[in-house]
Amino acid sequence: METKVWDNTFTKDDVETLIGRALTEGEWNIVSDELYNSDELYTLICDEVYKIAVDAVGLD
Repeated sequence: METKVWDNTFTKDDVETLIGRALTEGEWNIVSDELYNSDELYTLICDEVYKIAVDAVGLD
């Protein structure tokens, strides 16, 4: 299995890929490593999780 080496710049696609890999492949170590190393990624993930939660409860 190949692990992506991040360059500390993230796009929405990067975030979606990272979350998807963690959820489907159980690669939580990747998520925790990247969160530890990047405030930007943490912010992007929080934004995405918030959007998912708002959509799920129909607050939009």
